[in-house]
Amino acid sequence: MSPGAHPIRRGALTADVGDASNFALAAFRQAITDWDPSGTFAAGMRAMCEGFEYGPLPPEDRAPLAALILCAEQALARAAVPLLLTERTFGNVQARLADLLRLWAEPREVQVSWHPEFAPGFRAMVRMLANEVENVSLQITAYRGLPEVRRAIDAFTTEQQDGFHADVPGPTRH
Repeated sequence: MSPGAHPIRRGALTADVGDASNFALAAFRQAITDWDPSGTFAAGMRAMCEGFEYGPLPPEDRAPLAALILCAEQALARAAVPLLLTERTFGNVQARLADLLRLWAEPREVQVSWHPEFAPGFRAMVRMLANEVENVSLQITAYRGLPEVRRAIDAFTTEQQDGFHADVPGPTRH
């Protein structure tokens, strides 16, 4: 663990800045090649938020991360915009990720001069955007599974109706 890094919190993806950077790099790299990049893209966003919480991004990681984010954004745009993710939301994701990368790369001396609520608030906003991006993945999964779900519901409904309308021996009131 790097000096000044926080211990692993419950639910954390990463343990320190280096871990967060590596996880974000891997997630955005994976998003480029996924048929559904939204899940891994959201994981990369969350890893960046954790890294930003731990401390400044190592300078050698900024350029590769920026390049992978750009490519992953293009993959996400091809897969989800405008069908499942509005262009406005996508533009907001792009702008906030660019801001996050720039802010994460700021030296610790600059980061400590910010208002105490700025960084937690900004991270929370990016995490909310990550949730929106991840919801796209859930929508894609739901749409792909919809025909199977309908067939299963139709079969169940038919089965229930057959049981309801079946001749039942026994006394009746008629």
